[in-house]
Amino acid sequence: MNTSFYVLTDTHYFETSLGCSGEAYEYYMQTEQMCLKENQEICRAVFEEIAKDKETNIVIMPGDLSKDGEYESHVSLIKDLRKLKEAGKEIYVLTARHDFNDTPHCYQGAEKPTIKGTKREELPELYAEFGYNQAIAVDEISLSYVAEIAPKLRLLAINSDGTAEKKGYIDERLYTWLKEQIDKAKTDGCKVIAMNHYPIIPQAPIFELIGDAKIKEYKKVAAFLADNGVKYIFTGHMHGQSVKPFISDTGNMMYDIQTSALVGFPAKYRKVTFNDGACHIESFRINAFSDEYMKAQFNQMIPNRLKKMLKAEGDDAKFINKFLYKKLNSLNVGTLCRLLWIIPDKSIKKIKIMDFACNLVMQVFAGTQDYNPDTAVYKTVVKIFKRLGFVMKKLNKKLSKPENPVDLPNLILNSLYNTTGIDNNNCILE
Repeated sequence: MNTSFYVLTDTHYFETSLGCSGEAYEYYMQTEQMCLKENQEICRAVFEEIAKDKETNIVIMPGDLSKDGEYESHVSLIKDLRKLKEAGKEIYVLTARHDFNDTPHCYQGAEKPTIKGTKREELPELYAEFGYNQAIAVDEISLSYVAEIAPKLRLLAINSDGTAEKKGYIDERLYTWLKEQIDKAKTDGCKVIAMNHYPIIPQAPIFELIGDAKIKEYKKVAAFLADNGVKYIFTGHMHGQSVKPFISDTGNMMYDIQTSALVGFPAKYRKVTFNDGACHIESFRINAFSDEYMKAQFNQMIPNRLKKMLKAEGDDAKFINKFLYKKLNSLNVGTLCRLLWIIPDKSIKKIKIMDFACNLVMQVFAGTQDYNPDTAVYKTVVKIFKRLGFVMKKLNKKLSKPENPVDLPNLILNSLYNTTGIDNNNCILE
């Protein structure tokens, strides 16, 4: 099986002529990772780059195509996808929760006017020429489908957007349909790869604690894929770069290749090549757009979200929270360690706590975690956890469930570096 294709996801495409300026827009962007005003420019720059590659003619897009289901955003994106198709590319999309909405809005001055939305049942017709028309089989309830994207290679497009209560969920009926499609592919002598919007494997151990950071019952889903011979699944949703292996109880392996949002740091897309029994994964960023601009947008998102979280009712509470935020924003690693009677490494003592935290989170999303147990950062965090042992025990107890005990310090420490040994951006999977 020798073939290649591009993976780009979470375009969150927004028709900027609808309105993305003014006071309401600036307020929204304070806590947003994605670049909204520049969204169309970014997407079109990537489409142009892909169009230049005359040897790779397949593109897969695992969901969240529009920002929030604006009908005009879908119409505009489809026009751009048609241009890419005219350049000789076959495009296969999934839709997800951001693609349908009855009451999306735009930003005009201090207002957020409601604009025309898109219903979920409209999506298969809107995107018919980008997967559904090419499908061998379609599950009309989940909107999942199967398409043979290359000779003897089938793409299992799993739509798990579910209901509002069970988003990111595969029910037993859908499992049955998926098994039937995989078995049919085997009978026809075809290999199967998959795409799903939600990650199957959390991109970092700490994401185990975030319900929406992976598909529900993810170990069951991963084992189902591995045991049925689906070795590679391509995902998005969490806007980060990740390549995570999984081995089922019966010894079968699968890989979840998660790609970042296209329109916010780290703003990557991938090229995947199957050649001589190996899967080659390359990652690219948008050369036409400033990486520093996207980093700055990401870096302001975290402290601003924290600031909003600290807001409370009442004058006393507001004063306390304002004071706490100010302290967090000015405190450095050295001062915190002195308060805890810890001696930090000289190389990090002058770093502000907020910058320290932002950098750790940024590395997780970029897939470049490099604070292994030999680094000053790792050793300092270990010391802090030891000093705060009583607090950690309380948090572990609060976060744990009878069937799922939590060790918060280990989850955090194992998220500081890449524990798999597989590069999250460029690698070869044998």
